[in-house]
Amino acid sequence: MDKAVTLSCGGRMPLVGLGCWESPPDQVTQAVEAALDAGYRHIDTAYNYLNEEAVGAGIRNWLEKTGKSRGEVFVVTKLPMIGMYEGGVEKFLKKSLEKLKLGYVDLYLVHLPVGMKGKDDNDIFPVVDGQINVDFATDLIAVWREMEKMKTLGLARSIGVSNFSVKQLRKICAVAKVPPSVQQQVRRALKEGIYVSSTSAPGLSGALPPGGPLGTTPSVRLVLPPLHELRKKETQEILNLILPPREWEEAGQLWVQSVSTTPATSVDVQQLQEQLDLRLQEQEAFETGICPVRRDLYTQCFDELIRQVTINCAERGLLLYRVRDEIRETLDAYQRLYTSACAYGVRKALMAEEHKVKVGARCDELRKQVSELETRAESLRQEIEQLQTEAQDARKADADKHEETKTVHQARIEILKKKLEGIIKQATQPKK
Repeated sequence: MDKAVTLSCGGRMPLVGLGCWESPPDQVTQAVEAALDAGYRHIDTAYNYLNEEAVGAGIRNWLEKTGKSRGEVFVVTKLPMIGMYEGGVEKFLKKSLEKLKLGYVDLYLVHLPVGMKGKDDNDIFPVVDGQINVDFATDLIAVWREMEKMKTLGLARSIGVSNFSVKQLRKICAVAKVPPSVQQQVRRALKEGIYVSSTSAPGLSGALPPGGPLGTTPSVRLVLPPLHELRKKETQEILNLILPPREWEEAGQLWVQSVSTTPATSVDVQQLQEQLDLRLQEQEAFETGICPVRRDLYTQCFDELIRQVTINCAERGLLLYRVRDEIRETLDAYQRLYTSACAYGVRKALMAEEHKVKVGARCDELRKQVSELETRAESLRQEIEQLQTEAQDARKADADKHEETKTVHQARIEILKKKLEGIIKQATQPKK
């Protein structure tokens, strides 16, 4: 099996790489070096991961250690959501290159198909009044034009997208001069602490697959016949197209449950509402926030409404079907965004807690040093006082000795003075 794939732009991308999401900067440098030593040649990071400097350090350390060339390593980074505007793509790519200490990246991806308004370049998940500050004016086509410039400038060898829906990817491909070389997908947990990020190359396979985002289990999105053909079909056939029959096997027999064509009465609608409320309560669905149980029950209820409308008017039912699928795609996109934001928040909280522990340990160490220095200072003060006392005693002893010597000398002077006076007196007396 080939260990790399040729992208639509002509570049070669190793199939297996090291993802650096949720990797603390103080650990990821060693992780990158170890991965490259183990044979990995594909390193994936992002501006939002807040570890590009450490990732770049790991790559540089390995290149210096092995003497390999820069082209040996396939480096991927991503455009943050706060850079989804004209001029933002080049600005944030240059910031990433500066952090990585590289002249180019092998692949630059649009991280999410959603723009955000941050206060500054470090506010990667901006929140206003408890809500993520989404930029609803984000133009994905304009952003992709900027991405194409990055390839022209040589700052990125290949460009692509991440976490885009098929509809969004088709929208890009329809106008792109340089189509996305890669679509990277949402991470899925294999086991605790291990994640896989599936990546596909749209340029290799031609037409995009119907359904959900590339690399994920596609959502059921049926390709319906033209409207003039549907008008010729019976109601049951249309319902089976919109709401396919459910099949299951039980006791060796295959069971098929088709959607009923019986029109609903006002009593049926009332019972549907009562059943919805009852099941929401029984299954303890959350009243607010993301709740798979609530979403599943409301989806079933909405499908029943589509069934009822389709029986009376097929065109309205088909329109409701389109609305349902559009709402699903939008909810999926926001759920991915919410999941990423939660993961980022948890990571920041853990990093803050880790920093708090480190700061606490450093404070304890400094307090210990302060205590030792205070003890040393007290010892030095005592030594100084002792030296001062000894010096004072020495000065006093010298003074006493000086005073004693002075007294002796004064006594001798007095004796000598008397002797001198006697001699003078004898010398001045007249001779007889």
